Amino acid sequence: MLANNMKYIWLIHPIIAVNMPLTNLSGRQMLLLLGVLLGAPALFAAETATPPAEESVVSERIEAEQAAADARFALFAHKPSYILPFSWWSAPNEAPYAVIGGKSLEAQEAVFQLSLKVPVVRHVFSDKSSLWFGYTQRAWWQVYNDEGDTSRPFRETNHEPELMLDTLTDFNILGLHNRVIRVGLVHQSNGQSRPLSRSWNRAYVDFILEWHDIGLSFRPWYRLPESAAEDDNPDINDYLGYFDLTAVWRNGEHEYSLAWRRNFATDRGAVQLDYSYPLNDHIRGYVQIFHGYGESLIDYNHKATRVGIGIQIASWL
Repeated sequence: MLANNMKYIWLIHPIIAVNMPLTNLSGRQMLLLLGVLLGAPALFAAETATPPAEESVVSERIEAEQAAADARFALFAHKPSYILPFSWWSAPNEAPYAVIGGKSLEAQEAVFQLSLKVPVVRHVFSDKSSLWFGYTQRAWWQVYNDEGDTSRPFRETNHEPELMLDTLTDFNILGLHNRVIRVGLVHQSNGQSRPLSRSWNRAYVDFILEWHDIGLSFRPWYRLPESAAEDDNPDINDYLGYFDLTAVWRNGEHEYSLAWRRNFATDRGAVQLDYSYPLNDHIRGYVQIFHGYGESLIDYNHKATRVGIGIQIASWL
């Protein structure tokens, strides 16, 4: 079941931020405006959306996933899963390790991500809503580092379990076809003890839309508050913002994606570009470029650029 369904994954978030001039609206006002526009379809669409003549790749994935979700032990791809055997990091961040005696880091390292989800409850409120559990793990491996006692360590591993209530929808908004509204709770941490511990909890709404062979995800979130004594990173919103926006385009066998997040008040964020192409029936060649803050939790307040090449096991679409 896993092998047959790895290509079916939800269009979500990933990461975001580029330099953009500020308008007269503040960042929170702009985010609120976007949320209103996407959350109030009745203002823009008087009728249910007419299905496109040619079904989009997003709708195809949704239908295939729905058809397989009732099978026992059904396991699906969630976010992209990939292995980057080689990546180059513009600014290795050794500052967090100074409090534990220091650590020497190489600019070259391997990165991999595994992301899966399973249906928990089908037809929660109607035949259009389902509850899912997802888990994503991403690791940064200093495989080329052979200095002293820190021989080839995993310098950072991020764990991201989440609970998601997906509701299938069918309406148009601003020329886009909204296919899914997802409400979720997500925890993200690096599993470390203090002083290297980093974590946060969020509630979010994810609007998953399509336009021909382009899929879009707009995901605003709210960070669940923690006590000052328990908060390892109280300023994380200053760097990772309050939303992410992802666009994915399937052009024949080639897939391109852009993931973007920004805090307009602090003018910080990140952007990630991805490109993949089939090598055979099971894996795809993969190139990833990241620039900005928060590629990993330990680096949430550190700005850097990364370029990586490798293989992709599951893509967005």
